[in-house]
Amino acid sequence: MSFPELAGLFTWCSPTLPTGFVLITDVLEADGSFLLQHFITAYTKSGNHTTLVGLENGFSHYFGIGRKLGINLMTAYTSGKLAFVNGLASPYDWTDEVSMEGANATLQAINQSHPFSLDTRPSSTGEPTNPLKKLYSIVEKIVLSQSEEKPVCVIIDNLNYLANSVEESQLLNFLQYCNTLVTSRKSGGCFVGLIHADAEEDSTLVKSLKYKVDLVMQINGFPSGYLEDLDGELTFRTNIRRRVPVTRKNYRDPPVLHYRVADNGVKFHQVHKPTLKN
Repeated sequence: MSFPELAGLFTWCSPTLPTGFVLITDVLEADGSFLLQHFITAYTKSGNHTTLVGLENGFSHYFGIGRKLGINLMTAYTSGKLAFVNGLASPYDWTDEVSMEGANATLQAINQSHPFSLDTRPSSTGEPTNPLKKLYSIVEKIVLSQSEEKPVCVIIDNLNYLANSVEESQLLNFLQYCNTLVTSRKSGGCFVGLIHADAEEDSTLVKSLKYKVDLVMQINGFPSGYLEDLDGELTFRTNIRRRVPVTRKNYRDPPVLHYRVADNGVKFHQVHKPTLKN
Protein backbone atom coordinates (compact mmCIF):
# COMPACT_ATOMS: atom_id res chain seq x y z
CA MET A 1 0.00 0.00 0.00
CA SER A 2 1.34 3.45 -0.96
CA PHE A 3 0.45 7.11 -0.38
CA PRO A 4 -2.15 7.34 -3.17
CA GLU A 5 -3.94 4.32 -1.75
CA LEU A 6 -4.43 5.89 1.68
CA ALA A 7 -7.35 8.07 0.59
CA GLY A 8 -9.08 5.00 -0.78
CA LEU A 9 -9.45 3.70 2.76
CA PHE A 10 -12.00 6.42 3.50
CA THR A 11 -15.30 5.77 1.79
CA TRP A 12 -16.71 9.17 2.82
CA CYS A 13 -14.20 11.22 0.84
CA SER A 14 -12.91 11.48 -2.71
CA PRO A 15 -10.98 8.40 -3.84
CA THR A 16 -8.09 10.63 -4.86
CA LEU A 17 -8.20 13.73 -2.62
CA PRO A 18 -8.39 13.77 1.18
CA THR A 19 -10.87 16.33 2.50
CA GLY A 20 -12.00 17.93 5.77
CA PHE A 21 -10.12 18.87 8.95
CA VAL A 22 -7.31 16.36 9.53
CA LEU A 23 -5.13 16.16 12.63
CA ILE A 24 -1.88 14.20 12.55
CA THR A 25 -0.48 13.26 15.94
CA ASP A 26 2.90 11.69 16.59
CA VAL A 27 5.37 10.98 19.37
CA LEU A 28 9.09 11.36 19.87
CA GLU A 29 9.90 7.78 18.89
CA ALA A 30 7.69 7.87 15.78
CA ASP A 31 7.78 11.01 13.62
CA GLY A 32 4.57 11.62 11.67
CA SER A 33 5.80 14.42 9.42
CA PHE A 34 6.10 11.99 6.49
CA LEU A 35 2.29 11.99 6.31
CA LEU A 36 2.32 15.66 5.32
CA GLN A 37 3.83 14.55 2.03
CA HIS A 38 0.73 12.45 1.40
CA PHE A 39 -1.42 15.58 1.29
CA ILE A 40 1.12 17.64 -0.65
CA THR A 41 1.42 14.85 -3.21
CA ALA A 42 -2.32 14.32 -3.58
CA TYR A 43 -3.11 17.97 -4.24
CA THR A 44 -0.02 18.82 -6.27
CA LYS A 45 -0.33 15.87 -8.64
CA SER A 46 -4.03 16.56 -9.21
CA GLY A 47 -3.29 20.14 -10.29
CA ASN A 48 -4.86 21.73 -7.21
CA HIS A 49 -3.40 24.33 -4.88
CA THR A 50 -1.55 23.68 -1.62
CA THR A 51 -0.53 26.23 1.01
CA LEU A 52 2.22 24.92 3.27
CA VAL A 53 2.94 26.78 6.51
CA GLY A 54 6.49 25.87 7.51
CA LEU A 55 7.07 26.42 11.22
CA GLU A 56 9.40 23.48 11.76
CA ASN A 57 11.04 22.94 8.36
CA GLY A 58 12.02 25.19 5.49
CA PHE A 59 10.97 24.84 1.88
CA SER A 60 14.20 23.13 0.91
CA HIS A 61 13.36 20.29 3.30
CA TYR A 62 10.07 19.60 1.55
CA PHE A 63 11.62 20.18 -1.85
CA GLY A 64 14.25 17.52 -1.14
CA ILE A 65 11.65 14.98 -0.02
CA GLY A 66 9.43 15.76 -2.98
CA ARG A 67 12.31 15.28 -5.39
CA LYS A 68 12.89 11.78 -4.03
CA LEU A 69 9.21 11.03 -4.54
CA GLY A 70 9.21 12.35 -8.09
CA ILE A 71 7.42 15.63 -7.33
CA ASN A 72 9.04 18.95 -8.21
CA LEU A 73 7.74 21.45 -5.65
CA MET A 74 9.81 24.21 -7.25
CA THR A 75 7.79 23.76 -10.42
CA ALA A 76 4.57 23.67 -8.39
CA TYR A 77 5.54 26.98 -6.80
CA THR A 78 6.48 28.73 -10.04
CA SER A 79 3.23 27.51 -11.68
CA GLY A 80 1.16 28.92 -8.83
CA LYS A 81 0.05 25.55 -7.45
CA LEU A 82 2.01 25.85 -4.21
CA ALA A 83 2.46 28.67 -1.71
CA PHE A 84 4.93 28.48 1.16
CA VAL A 85 4.47 30.56 4.31
CA ASN A 86 7.92 30.85 5.84
CA GLY A 87 7.60 30.76 9.62
CA LEU A 88 11.28 30.15 10.31
CA ALA A 89 13.36 32.82 12.00
CA SER A 90 15.63 34.91 9.82
CA PRO A 91 18.25 35.03 8.51
CA TYR A 92 17.24 32.26 6.14
CA ASP A 93 20.50 30.38 6.13
CA TRP A 94 18.97 27.33 4.49
CA THR A 95 18.54 28.93 1.08
CA ASP A 96 21.77 27.42 -0.21
CA GLU A 97 20.95 23.85 0.81
CA VAL A 98 19.74 22.77 -2.60
CA SER A 99 22.56 22.73 -5.11
CA MET A 100 21.07 23.15 -8.54
CA GLU A 101 21.48 25.87 -11.15
CA GLY A 102 19.10 28.77 -10.55
CA ALA A 103 17.67 27.23 -7.37
CA ASN A 104 18.90 29.93 -4.98
CA ALA A 105 17.10 32.76 -6.75
CA THR A 106 13.83 30.83 -6.66
CA LEU A 107 14.30 29.85 -3.02
CA GLN A 108 14.96 33.48 -2.14
CA ALA A 109 11.72 34.41 -3.87
CA ILE A 110 9.88 31.72 -1.92
CA ASN A 111 11.40 33.00 1.34
CA GLN A 112 10.27 36.51 0.75
CA SER A 113 6.82 35.83 -0.73
CA HIS A 114 5.02 35.05 2.54
CA PRO A 115 7.29 35.65 5.57
CA PHE A 116 5.79 35.11 9.01
CA SER A 117 7.08 35.52 12.55
CA LEU A 118 5.83 34.13 15.86
CA ASP A 119 7.11 37.24 17.62
CA THR A 120 4.70 38.06 20.47
CA ARG A 121 6.46 41.12 21.84
CA PRO A 122 4.10 44.06 22.59
CA SER A 123 3.63 46.58 19.78
CA SER A 124 4.87 50.18 19.97
CA THR A 125 1.55 51.10 21.61
CA GLY A 126 2.07 48.53 24.35
CA GLU A 127 -0.72 46.28 23.08
CA PRO A 128 -0.07 42.51 23.17
CA THR A 129 0.66 40.98 19.77
CA ASN A 130 -1.31 38.02 18.44
CA PRO A 131 0.72 36.44 15.60
CA LEU A 132 -2.25 34.28 14.62
CA LYS A 133 -4.03 37.33 13.18
CA LYS A 134 -1.12 37.91 10.83
CA LEU A 135 -0.89 34.23 9.89
CA TYR A 136 -4.61 33.97 9.20
CA SER A 137 -4.46 37.09 7.05
CA ILE A 138 -1.68 35.53 4.95
CA VAL A 139 -3.47 32.19 4.56
CA GLU A 140 -6.81 33.83 3.82
CA LYS A 141 -5.31 36.00 1.08
CA ILE A 142 -3.72 32.95 -0.58
CA VAL A 143 -6.84 30.78 -0.38
CA LEU A 144 -9.20 33.49 -1.63
CA SER A 145 -6.95 34.06 -4.64
CA GLN A 146 -7.65 30.51 -5.83
CA SER A 147 -10.53 29.47 -8.05
CA GLU A 148 -13.66 28.26 -6.23
CA GLU A 149 -13.94 25.54 -8.86
CA LYS A 150 -11.00 23.60 -7.43
CA PRO A 151 -10.36 22.29 -3.90
CA VAL A 152 -7.42 23.62 -1.91
CA CYS A 153 -5.24 22.22 0.84
CA VAL A 154 -3.71 24.16 3.74
CA ILE A 155 -1.04 22.45 5.88
CA ILE A 156 0.58 23.61 9.13
CA ASP A 157 3.61 21.44 9.86
CA ASN A 158 3.84 21.99 13.64
CA LEU A 159 0.97 23.20 15.82
CA ASN A 160 3.12 22.98 18.97
CA TYR A 161 5.01 26.11 17.96
CA LEU A 162 1.74 28.02 17.77
CA ALA A 163 0.56 26.53 21.08
CA ASN A 164 3.70 27.81 22.79
CA SER A 165 3.08 31.36 21.55
CA VAL A 166 -0.61 32.00 22.23
CA GLU A 167 -3.42 30.96 24.56
CA GLU A 168 -5.07 27.62 23.84
CA SER A 169 -8.46 29.26 23.22
CA GLN A 170 -6.89 31.61 20.68
CA LEU A 171 -5.28 28.72 18.83
CA LEU A 172 -8.49 26.68 18.76
CA ASN A 173 -10.38 29.66 17.34
CA PHE A 174 -7.67 30.22 14.74
CA LEU A 175 -7.76 26.60 13.61
CA GLN A 176 -11.53 26.67 13.36
CA TYR A 177 -11.37 29.82 11.22
CA CYS A 178 -8.80 28.17 8.95
CA ASN A 179 -10.87 25.02 8.63
CA THR A 180 -13.99 27.01 7.74
CA LEU A 181 -12.02 29.08 5.23
CA VAL A 182 -10.85 25.94 3.43
CA THR A 183 -13.72 23.47 3.72
CA SER A 184 -16.62 25.89 3.16
CA ARG A 185 -15.46 26.68 -0.37
CA LYS A 186 -17.61 25.59 -3.30
CA SER A 187 -15.23 22.74 -4.14
CA GLY A 188 -14.18 22.10 -0.55
CA GLY A 189 -10.68 21.23 0.49
CA CYS A 190 -8.49 19.90 3.26
CA PHE A 191 -7.01 21.57 6.33
CA VAL A 192 -4.17 19.61 7.94
CA GLY A 193 -2.24 20.18 11.14
CA LEU A 194 0.49 18.13 12.80
CA ILE A 195 1.02 18.13 16.56
CA HIS A 196 3.45 16.23 18.78
CA ALA A 197 1.02 14.53 21.14
CA ASP A 198 3.58 13.55 23.77
CA ALA A 199 4.36 17.19 24.65
CA GLU A 200 2.94 17.28 28.16
CA GLU A 201 2.18 21.00 28.08
CA ASP A 202 -0.07 20.50 25.02
CA SER A 203 -2.00 17.46 26.27
CA THR A 204 -5.28 19.33 26.82
CA LEU A 205 -4.99 20.93 23.39
CA VAL A 206 -4.62 17.52 21.74
CA LYS A 207 -7.73 16.24 23.52
CA SER A 208 -9.73 19.30 22.47
CA LEU A 209 -8.63 19.03 18.87
CA LYS A 210 -9.61 15.37 18.59
CA TYR A 211 -13.24 16.37 19.12
CA LYS A 212 -13.10 19.21 16.59
CA VAL A 213 -11.47 17.52 13.62
CA ASP A 214 -12.94 15.16 11.03
CA LEU A 215 -10.09 12.67 11.12
CA VAL A 216 -7.19 11.87 13.44
CA MET A 217 -4.21 10.07 11.92
CA GLN A 218 -2.26 8.86 14.94
CA ILE A 219 1.35 7.76 14.66
CA ASN A 220 2.85 5.68 17.48
CA GLY A 221 5.90 3.59 18.09
CA PHE A 222 5.75 0.00 19.25
CA PRO A 223 5.55 -1.03 22.92
CA SER A 224 8.76 -3.02 22.47
CA GLY A 225 10.44 0.09 21.09
CA TYR A 226 11.58 -1.57 17.87
CA LEU A 227 10.39 -4.01 15.24
CA GLU A 228 12.61 -5.14 12.40
CA ASP A 229 11.74 -3.53 9.05
CA LEU A 230 9.00 -1.35 10.61
CA ASP A 231 9.08 2.24 11.89
CA GLY A 232 5.72 2.60 13.59
CA GLU A 233 1.97 2.18 13.62
CA LEU A 234 -0.74 4.35 12.06
CA THR A 235 -4.26 4.32 13.45
CA PHE A 236 -7.32 6.29 12.37
CA ARG A 237 -10.13 7.88 14.31
CA THR A 238 -13.02 9.38 12.37
CA ASN A 239 -15.36 11.86 14.02
CA ILE A 240 -18.50 10.09 12.85
CA ARG A 241 -20.88 12.93 13.71
CA ARG A 242 -18.88 15.34 11.56
CA ARG A 243 -17.95 13.20 8.57
CA VAL A 244 -20.11 10.11 8.22
CA PRO A 245 -23.78 10.38 7.16
CA VAL A 246 -26.21 9.31 9.87
CA THR A 247 -27.53 6.59 7.57
CA ARG A 248 -24.16 4.86 7.56
CA LYS A 249 -24.52 3.25 10.98
CA ASN A 250 -22.17 0.40 10.14
CA TYR A 251 -19.24 2.66 9.28
CA ARG A 252 -15.89 1.51 10.63
CA ASP A 253 -12.57 3.30 10.71
CA PRO A 254 -9.88 2.06 8.31
CA PRO A 255 -7.65 -0.76 9.55
CA VAL A 256 -4.52 -0.22 11.64
CA LEU A 257 -1.43 0.08 9.46
CA HIS A 258 2.23 -0.61 10.11
CA TYR A 259 4.65 1.43 8.04
CA ARG A 260 8.24 1.69 6.93
CA VAL A 261 9.71 4.98 5.67
CA ALA A 262 12.19 4.66 2.79
CA ASP A 263 14.06 7.27 0.74
CA ASN A 264 11.63 7.01 -2.16
CA GLY A 265 8.35 6.61 -0.28
CA VAL A 266 6.49 4.85 2.49
CA LYS A 267 5.26 1.29 2.59
CA PHE A 268 2.10 0.53 4.56
CA HIS A 269 1.00 -2.91 5.69
CA GLN A 270 -2.43 -3.71 7.07
CA VAL A 271 -2.41 -5.32 10.49
CA HIS A 272 -4.46 -8.49 10.46
CA LYS A 273 -5.82 -9.30 13.88
CA PRO A 274 -6.26 -13.00 14.65
CA THR A 275 -9.83 -14.31 14.73
CA LEU A 276 -10.91 -15.88 18.00
CA LYS A 277 -12.37 -19.36 17.65
CA ASN A 278 -15.01 -20.81 19.92
